[in-house]
Amino acid sequence: MRIRQIYYKDEQKDRLLEGAIPYYNPKATKYLENTVLKALYLEKDHKGEDYYGVLSWKFSEKAHCNSMGYIKAMIEDDPAEIYAFNKNVRLGIRTGATKSVWHHATRMWHPYFSEIGNMLMKKIGLDIDVDKLDTPIVYYNYWIATPKLIDDFMTSLFIPCIEAMEDTGDQELQNLLYLDAKYKNKAETQLSPEGCLEVFGRPYYTYHPFIAERLICTYLGIKNIQPKHLL
Repeated sequence: MRIRQIYYKDEQKDRLLEGAIPYYNPKATKYLENTVLKALYLEKDHKGEDYYGVLSWKFSEKAHCNSMGYIKAMIEDDPAEIYAFNKNVRLGIRTGATKSVWHHATRMWHPYFSEIGNMLMKKIGLDIDVDKLDTPIVYYNYWIATPKLIDDFMTSLFIPCIEAMEDTGDQELQNLLYLDAKYKNKAETQLSPEGCLEVFGRPYYTYHPFIAERLICTYLGIKNIQPKHLL
């Protein structure tokens, strides 16, 4: 099993998983850690492993786990194609009245989320209403999976959607993606308007990273795969 863990400040290294491989990423893009996920995939960094994942430096705090050994032990006891780490799901908390992470995000946080999602699905040739798709909950890119599943996810959905979001000829989609995603987070790591301007080209968080993050949920919903939640 190989887990890469992204960090961008020296003081964050002490908070990485014991046994994870640090990945220094000092300059963010508008897709945030999803850019690293794509780059490492194209480098075939996942090949030859039983399981592979790319996590942020905040994983230990959010998932309440600080050792890969603990994760390995749980995987050996309960093999699966993909594992996720979200304590809310383990406690039985679903997304309210909907089973779609797209509908939930539109209703709660990002008003144009589903509209963008449906446009993307159409652009890559999928006849899917994301609001009606029953999607497992996998947040923060906190998941690890087999190379076989990763290959299918990246080639069938993730990379086509990223390429579609980069299509500057689709002005309607570009206009929506660059709207204010209304992201609010009390964490000290939230970018300032000046920081957002440098990363997103706007003084706020755009939709790009949040759309990319939900693509794993979308893939699992399409394939009718339920991840096993370890934490």
